[in-house]
Amino acid sequence: RPSAMLVWSLSLTLSALAPQLVAPRIAQPGRVTAPALLRLRMCASGALDASLGAAAADFLNEKLPADVVRWALQRTEVGEKYRSKNAWSRGLWKVDSAVVCGVDESGLALQVTVTERGKPSPLVLPTRLQFSSRCTTADALRDELIRINSAGSDTGGTPAPAGGDASADLDTLRASGSILGLPGASDRFSLPPNIWLNTTPSPRGVRRMFYSDITSVVLSAVADTRVPRRMKVVCSPPELNTQMDTYRVGTLLELARDVALGCHARGLKTRICVQGSMGEGAFTGTPRVLSGVNKLLTMMDWQAMPGEPNEGAIAYPKEPVDPLRRGDQQENDKEATEGTIRFGAVGAAEVKPDDDVLLVLLPQNMVGASIFGPLAAMADACDETGAALILLNPDLEDRPSSGGLMGVRGRQARVDFASSFAEIYSFRLLYSGTSFMYPIRGAVRMSRAGVGLLPPADGRVDTEGGRIGSSQPKAALGAAGGGAAAAGGGAGGGGGPP
Repeated sequence: RPSAMLVWSLSLTLSALAPQLVAPRIAQPGRVTAPALLRLRMCASGALDASLGAAAADFLNEKLPADVVRWALQRTEVGEKYRSKNAWSRGLWKVDSAVVCGVDESGLALQVTVTERGKPSPLVLPTRLQFSSRCTTADALRDELIRINSAGSDTGGTPAPAGGDASADLDTLRASGSILGLPGASDRFSLPPNIWLNTTPSPRGVRRMFYSDITSVVLSAVADTRVPRRMKVVCSPPELNTQMDTYRVGTLLELARDVALGCHARGLKTRICVQGSMGEGAFTGTPRVLSGVNKLLTMMDWQAMPGEPNEGAIAYPKEPVDPLRRGDQQENDKEATEGTIRFGAVGAAEVKPDDDVLLVLLPQNMVGASIFGPLAAMADACDETGAALILLNPDLEDRPSSGGLMGVRGRQARVDFASSFAEIYSFRLLYSGTSFMYPIRGAVRMSRAGVGLLPPADGRVDTEGGRIGSSQPKAALGAAGGGAAAAGGGAGGGGGPP
């Protein structure tokens, strides 16, 4: 028939054009060495000695020559003289270049070349740019240079741009980004070049990179008493982005398992919470992305059976709980079978006195029901017990519904509650601005690592940089500021650049 003939000819045509229509398949890269990368992030930088200072000077002269001129004009006496000379006759002095001759703990030694009108030869003026504090490590030097690059003038000169000139703002940001690569500084920002996040599911090495990265940040934030006990983690590669059809619940479960097992290794009792059914009447339901997650958590392989590596993480009952037992007796049976990793829902009743960390997966509002009430009560209960409440990829935006639900009334209280959670980790992809999330132009990663990692509960040396210390969770939480190894790189601590 003509229609069948048309379909057959069209299929042949598409088969012939397939090599031209489909992009060539790129060979899968080798496994990403995520553990090595993360161990480098956990290591503090070396001391700022003469060799490291010479390497830093060469780096600044090669990568940031124009920015060194700007710093000299903004923060040294040469800049003051430059402004004084040009106040009466514009263009009398012209700065040709500025060279970093030396770097030490207190500042930069500069040589500024100036051309003066009417003089046959240029002037070479030595000057010094003083730091605001002593920089004893490469990390401290990097943070100080970023502060100088962004802060502007200390001597009354032209301040750094602050939203007025978009091109100048971009140049400042680019300079700060270049400073992150200062020789000798610890790596707290880079990503492997071959992670290929548009592949779903991603290779196992890529997923493990995210799991290890987030786990180390969570442990550091829990150990850092300066970080609020209300925290949130935002990680939205395609596999964890619930707005895309590439969302994969298995990746979410693996991430939750790695974070919980990392806490278990340090003796912290962790409860993984998933919101249950919400709403009233015919509008009762569970968000689609959380459907079945609570059941899958109990079915996962936690390697926690007797003789397995994580034995004791989950206390499996020796005998099945009798479903006919009701009320307090059944609740007592449930508490008796809880190990260091527990499971629960969202609400104040789920917080137990011995919980150290509560990890809430994808808390979100839905049409007809708000998570604000049970989550706020849960947060208040955590504040009373001192437990850390961590939200993983929360979506607390209002979804206005009938009956005035999530409307104007009470909106400020909901916004303030959402803002009370400190963001300790953020990873998102950058796209070209189209509605279709492709191609990927880049990624933004922010990590708020604390000053230390909790020591392992069994007293062994942690391969990620932890040190032998107390096995008591409450004691470790109270003394983590000085009792653990540096995480995130030296003097910068949690306040360094992302």
